[in-house]
Order: sequence, then C-alpha cells, then structure tokens
Amino acid sequence: MQPDVVVNDDTIAVGEIPRWHADEGVLYWADIMENTLFRYDPGNGEHRRVSGADVARGISIQDDGGVLLSGAGMGLSVWKDETLETLREGTPGETTFNDSMVDPEGRLYGSLMAKQDENENVLRAGCVCRIDLDGSTQIVSGDIGAPNGIMMRGDDRAIYVADNSCATVWAFDYDRASGNLDNQRAFIELSEGTPDGMATDADGNLWLTACGGGYVGCYDQDGKLIRKVDFPVSAITAADFGGETLETLYVTSLGGIWRSGPDDLSGCLFAVDAGVKGRPRHPSRIHP
Repeated sequence: MQPDVVVNDDTIAVGEIPRWHADEGVLYWADIMENTLFRYDPGNGEHRRVSGADVARGISIQDDGGVLLSGAGMGLSVWKDETLETLREGTPGETTFNDSMVDPEGRLYGSLMAKQDENENVLRAGCVCRIDLDGSTQIVSGDIGAPNGIMMRGDDRAIYVADNSCATVWAFDYDRASGNLDNQRAFIELSEGTPDGMATDADGNLWLTACGGGYVGCYDQDGKLIRKVDFPVSAITAADFGGETLETLYVTSLGGIWRSGPDDLSGCLFAVDAGVKGRPRHPSRIHP
C-alpha cells in the first residue's frame, strides 16, 4: 500500500477532517488554520476552495446532502448549492471542536477543546460534547486532556476519542437510546506520534493517523495493530474512506506553507488503496 499524492497545494497550513460525500462522489476537507473548506473530485482530479467564510473544525454530511460545518463556540453552518448558511451562532466564550462524528441517530459528537481564562488557567478540561437533532448541546464525557479525533466503533457500541495530551485513544461505552457515554478506558497508547483522525472499515477495524509518526495504523477491536501504512511526511492528520467502493483511504497532512524544499510533500492530500472497504459514516440530522 503506497500512498499517492492527489492534491499538492503548498498554501495549505493544517489540512484536516476529510469527509467523503457519496452522493456527489467527492471529498471535502478543510484547512483549519486558514478556515477554508476544500472539495476534491477524483473523477477529474479537480480540487478547489469552496468556502472561506466560516471556521470548519468538524465536517459531516447531512441527510439532505448538505455539508455540515461546526466551528467556533460550537456554531453550525451548512454548505449546500454553493451557499453557506448559518444554522446556529456559536456561543461567545465557548471553545471549538477539534473533530466530530455522527451516531446512528444523526446526533453530532465533537471533541471539545479545553476552556481557559485569559491567563491560560484551565476552567474546564477537554471533553466530548453532543449536539442533538434540535441543535441543543450536552457535555457527555469526563475530562480529556487534549481531545482530537473521534470515531464510532464498527459495531456502534462504543466511541473512540484521541487524546493528544497522553498519546492515548480512549474508548467509551455508548448508549444509543440516550446518546450518553460512560466507562472510559484506554484503548490504544502510541509510542510514536500522537493519535489524530480516525476511520473504520467494513470489518470494524479502526484506522488511526499518527501525527508526527508518519503512519496510519489499522487496529482490531481489541486494540491490536494489524496493519501499518507509512507516509512520506510525518505530520499526517486525519483519514476517511472514499471512492465509489469506499476502498480508497484519503489522508490529510499539515505544513504546506512551511515546506523545506521542492520535494517536501507536507500539506498534501494522499490516497491509498486500502485493500478493504470502508464503513460508511452515519449522516447527520441536525436541523435546529
């Protein structure tokens, strides 16, 4: 499995949160430093900036085909028909997501960053927040030092959350009826790099990007590493399965604007023939 460069754009600072849009047959992802949403069409190789009007720290595909963006203060907007519409204004003084995922009911879960005062004293540790279908919010996890990637387990019975503060992926039991989480425990502990974005395949395995480690690891439901894909850059950030059969793993990276030379591929969007089908992500159904 050799990664191929599909988008080489040296203006991208922090490429993140790729999401495959099956109806459109394209991949959306964002530069979270420059607050820009991108769209890549593998059919013709075209990529373009589609919006720069909102902070995108979480992306999901809505049940009506819109692209849901979560931003500052957990504000929500949707990109659809070449138009960005605000669904809910962010809460002043609140932090933002660092990634997001959707449960089978269409509720949005986000890894909510720690809240600090003007002197950087921690007022609230990082945690997981749930946005219900009507747009209301609930904190549903305990303290997480530096939450990042978040993903549903392949059987929809647990949720994984990456914690950059201790290079650990936590697992939480998930109750579909209530949407609540409990029983936090360590699932994966990395010795190289920090855990970032995640995707699951049709067999229920978790594909985890190791930012700073330069690889994507595939882990079974016991947390055992069963496959590893190395990349030509160390700072890969997030992954999602896409393509017509969901057998292409798309991986984002950071650092395009800080490249050291012409052969530096930092900031590129990569594609890998994973040799396995991905599990489709659940659509969000957030309609405040």
